[in-house]
Amino acid sequence: MTIEGVWGMTITLRDCATNAPLGQPFRSILTFHQGGTISESPANPGLAPGQRTPGHGVWTQAGAATYSSRFLAAILFDTPPNPPASPGFLAGWQTGTQTAVLSDPDRLTTTGQVQFFDVNRVLYRTVCAGASGERFT
Repeated sequence: MTIEGVWGMTITLRDCATNAPLGQPFRSILTFHQGGTISESPANPGLAPGQRTPGHGVWTQAGAATYSSRFLAAILFDTPPNPPASPGFLAGWQTGTQTAVLSDPDRLTTTGQVQFFDVNRVLYRTVCAGASGERFT
């Protein structure tokens, strides 16, 4: 089994301390490229249209069906909080780390953490994330 390929993901953000969901689940396209790079394009409704670039990153195999990855995306402009739809975001960076486990050749689950930094690289928010995905064939 390999993780290489295109995956349709459903992501749920969670409060890291309580594990409570933060907003509604949303879709993302995640591609694990041959050679160890990834690209991802989430459709997070908490972000304004055009506010976030696609993410780019790297992945490695950590076990027989387990993979680790991390990514970076740019947040291009500030938006104010608009509860409950959005906590608001600052221009800067979003990083993420995740562990993916293949349950069979066409299904995976992930757990991870997402961090948001302002333009001076000061951390202002951390959330946890879980996702499930199906291979696009």
